[in-house]
Amino acid sequence: VVELVTGEVHVEHAPLETYGVAITLAVGGLALAWFLYVANPDLPGRIASALGGFYALVRDKYRIDELYDRVIYRPVLAMADAAAWVIDGKVIEGIVNGVGTFVYSTSGSWRRVQTGNVQHYALSFLVGALALVAYYLVG
Repeated sequence: VVELVTGEVHVEHAPLETYGVAITLAVGGLALAWFLYVANPDLPGRIASALGGFYALVRDKYRIDELYDRVIYRPVLAMADAAAWVIDGKVIEGIVNGVGTFVYSTSGSWRRVQTGNVQHYALSFLVGALALVAYYLVG
């Protein structure tokens, strides 16, 4: 459908020859399939054996899947496994274990600060609030 500048709508159709070619190919394919698999069921096997290696190559889709497996898939999978081993095993576990070690090693100091005495916490809060007020008054 093409809308012209004037607002008229003009519908373009494919040439009749195109329809004729499509119908001829469809009917020809059906006829060939009937001839090969209904009328002469042993003929496709004979044709395949006559073509030999070419038939096997076409049947196996030119062995593109095998080529892709060896050239792309396996190397990428190997790189992913190596990266997972290095990144997960060294970096991520190092960070997690490092954080745990840091918390364990500094927990003694924090235990002395966190006594559970509410008066100390209130005093710390008051000192912090006064420090903020002084910062804003001076600055």
